Amino acid sequence: MSPPTDAQIKRIVGTLNERGQFRSLVSMATTPTRPQYERMLQDLYHMLHITKPADQKRVEQFYSVRRSKMNVSHNRYREIFAFDRTAVRIPNDVRKWISTATEHAGKKSGNGATIGDVEELREDDSGYLNANVIVDGKGSWWVACQAPLPVTNHPFLLAILTRSATFKHAHLYGASPGTSPIRDLQAFPPKTAIIVQLTGLTEGDVVKAHQYLPTRVGHSVTYEPSAHLAAGQPSIKLTLDRTTPLPKTSSILSTLTLAPASSEKISIPPMTVHHYLYEGWPDFGVPRGKDVQKLQELIAEVEMKQKEEAAGGCEVWVHCSAGVGRTGTYMALTSLLSKPMYPSSDYSRHPLFDSPIGPLPEPLRNDPIASLVDLLREQRAVMCQSDAQVKLLYELYTEKAQGKQ
Repeated sequence: MSPPTDAQIKRIVGTLNERGQFRSLVSMATTPTRPQYERMLQDLYHMLHITKPADQKRVEQFYSVRRSKMNVSHNRYREIFAFDRTAVRIPNDVRKWISTATEHAGKKSGNGATIGDVEELREDDSGYLNANVIVDGKGSWWVACQAPLPVTNHPFLLAILTRSATFKHAHLYGASPGTSPIRDLQAFPPKTAIIVQLTGLTEGDVVKAHQYLPTRVGHSVTYEPSAHLAAGQPSIKLTLDRTTPLPKTSSILSTLTLAPASSEKISIPPMTVHHYLYEGWPDFGVPRGKDVQKLQELIAEVEMKQKEEAAGGCEVWVHCSAGVGRTGTYMALTSLLSKPMYPSSDYSRHPLFDSPIGPLPEPLRNDPIASLVDLLREQRAVMCQSDAQVKLLYELYTEKAQGKQ
């Protein structure tokens, strides 16, 4: 087995991008700009044989980015949106959110599930973040997000502290593994989270990310909620406990404490955050030479850390700058090179993986790399952004298949 040639990679990526263009077009259907795209939408539906209005509506809801379009000031890039379906939602009123879930504890819905396990936060009760829950179809999941902007530092950290991604995952795919993520905030509070940052603050003269960690050991930064949400959301305090160089992974590990500010009266205990900063990956490109091995070591390190902390429900948040190219490639490589975090959780036959735009064309339908990239893009657009990034997936997957790793 050998990886595809550059010409073959270009054709594969071309097919994946064409499907991405379909999703992008449909995503405009739930925004005020729909009239500009109506003719193209109808042509696309005709080509895909989606003729019933009810089916068209389902497709449009599946790929909706309406909340992203409503919150443009919270997006780092104007063309990178978060699908509403898989987007992490943050409680606007944390106290109300916890108390409501507690009231529902033990009650059962018609299908036997605990109500608090799978109910979605209502739109009026939830805040926006450019971040999506991403599953790989065989038991592992992460959160893909943009590098936080100054205006989104608080919602980003609040989402981690309240375990909002776990709740979203439970809503989409059922409450297992684990128990109700909301009730856990009181009975079994989250102990740890992992953040993998795949970009430096600047590349050349371009700002790719903003500093959101304290810069000195022992120091803290406090982030305040938006003024109109101050009554229902706590201030967030982030303290840098220590930094550890990890030469094998070309990374810096920062260990931090994340907690509501001391003045806040809210029953969420502090948690530990392990932040890995990996800077050996150029934007749109891929690591080269020794940096490839160091990236693989980073994947193994994060996998080991997550398993150590699994009992506390350890979420893994991954971001580069936009949260799609390097982020998607990292997740795909983790899926291809590592064992599933929860191997008993098979999402592959889940209804949410029945793509509204149909399966990949042959012969890519049975191609493990193309299928994985397409699956990731069903949950967040443009994942694994460049030809070089898709090629790296094939190269390392081939090496693993040949027993070279």
